[in-house]
Amino acid sequence: MIKTVRNILIASLIVLGIAGLFVTGDYFGVFGLKKYLVLDFAESSFRPVDKETGAPVIDVKIRCFQKGNNNACTQKESRASGIIIVRVPVQKLVWESLLFKNKEELVATNDPQLHIMFIHYNYNNPVATFSIEGLYNDPVSKYSIKMERKFKEAEDE
Repeated sequence: MIKTVRNILIASLIVLGIAGLFVTGDYFGVFGLKKYLVLDFAESSFRPVDKETGAPVIDVKIRCFQKGNNNACTQKESRASGIIIVRVPVQKLVWESLLFKNKEELVATNDPQLHIMFIHYNYNNPVATFSIEGLYNDPVSKYSIKMERKFKEAEDE
């Protein structure tokens, strides 16, 4: 009886050791890595505000452009009033082993800068420039955009 328990315990330890070696080897890519090209989206939030009053500006649309790409992003509907969500498509290389995602790397574009124009009929259309890699790596930031009115209201005399 004691030999049986001992043999079961030894066999269990051997199996656990082999499994541990397999998982460790797979983590370090000993058994090979597969490389995939994956389409992903960088999402960033923007809050356009009036330059003079700081009040939120609603009904703002966007237009994104890069060198050689005049339609570089899309505008996603936001549930919050005065917030604009911009989605920028990016490609990334992903290296995977059997059990783990080992490495991710953004594929460089022709122009690493993204220019976003904020469009509203009562305001000048400011253009803000961002790094695509910066937008992808920091998705939780909410950027404030100051918008200046096109027409000044006449003051009472």
